[in-house]
Amino acid sequence: MNNNTAQNAIKGALNRSMGVVKGVADLEYFYASTGHFIELKSQEGIQSEEQKLFQARIEAQGGYYHIIRSYEAFKQLITTIHTGHHR
Repeated sequence: MNNNTAQNAIKGALNRSMGVVKGVADLEYFYASTGHFIELKSQEGIQSEEQKLFQARIEAQGGYYHIIRSYEAFKQLITTIHTGHHR
């Protein structure tokens, strides 16, 4: 998902009219009837307040929210999800 970087004001308005909201995770991965929401960050990146609120909502509903800072961490996450040892 790409919710925060519209190319121009018209595209931004179009996104909002279609229900696009700030804070939604970059990736959504569903496996074995479980939702995993994945936020991609650099080593120095921090969550926005909107992202923290989205995380809280997902976790309150029993979903999983992951912050990933490298390709290796992403590969490890997918492996642990598939082996049933997530979290």
